[in-house]
Amino acid sequence: MRTASGAGTTASYEYDPAGPRRAKIVNGVTTRYASEGAEEIEERDGSQVVLRKYVYGAGVDDRVALLDSTCAVVRSRTGRAVLTSETVPRMPPE
Repeated sequence: MRTASGAGTTASYEYDPAGPRRAKIVNGVTTRYASEGAEEIEERDGSQVVLRKYVYGAGVDDRVALLDSTCAVVRSRTGRAVLTSETVPRMPPE
């Protein structure tokens, strides 16, 4: 676990032995990460509720979409991020 503090904020990061980040704790608030290979595919809160899911393209670190309970952010063909709440299905609540 690695920890850093400053300006009233304390952040700790926990890593899998293979390298991917497993958790982030900032001022006592925990976010857990699920990975597939080197890519983070999901974020969950301390109660294991899904916060976000990520969709990747063919390349390494080629994140093409972020889905959460309120909207989706999708990278367009020009590389710009497009915020949408209608064209891409939102992540259903658990």
